[in-house]
Amino acid sequence: MKKKVIIFGATGKVGCYSALHLKEVGFDVVAVGHRNSDNGFFEDYGIQYVSLDICKQTDFAKLPKDNIYGIMLDLDDFKAINDNYGHTIGDIALQDATKILIKSVPENTFISRFAGDEFVILISSKDINSIEEFENNLKQQEDYFNNLNNKSFYKIHFSYGYFEFKKDENYDVSTFLKIIDKNMYENKRSKKQNKFVKTL
Repeated sequence: MKKKVIIFGATGKVGCYSALHLKEVGFDVVAVGHRNSDNGFFEDYGIQYVSLDICKQTDFAKLPKDNIYGIMLDLDDFKAINDNYGHTIGDIALQDATKILIKSVPENTFISRFAGDEFVILISSKDINSIEEFENNLKQQEDYFNNLNNKSFYKIHFSYGYFEFKKDENYDVSTFLKIIDKNMYENKRSKKQNKFVKTL
């Protein structure tokens, strides 16, 4: 059975690139975007397209029925990459960051480019090991990329924060996103400690 990955923001430049790349290397890809229709673009590549807005409660309910961890990630020093080397290099850095995330997540994971250089990942919370596995994998993939990458003018590092979304506790999506965003910035401030910060 092919490993399935769902790409949110698939109608954007980075999301589209990620969906096509994953399909090419053998993943079962579902492309998700805000647009009502992709005009058959993804169908031409054998990719299912789903119109969905993660910020809408009704659409959010379409996600897995078990509790999930939401992880908000921010690409460190991305503004400096754009300012110093231009937006073309910035786009390449985002593509590299996307590849790192894809290689870091467990199966049945939702990945979305949330805004600018921020990403949201949704992981089943059946087992806290899913978060620990992701954290370890992300660090390994960052190190691997940065050690082997010959583009010496930028490195890829993420700041991140997470929180468990329990569907029976009636969190609305806006509050959930604000919590993981807050935790991500707490992590950014405490980066030297290199750990997740989980606060409410």
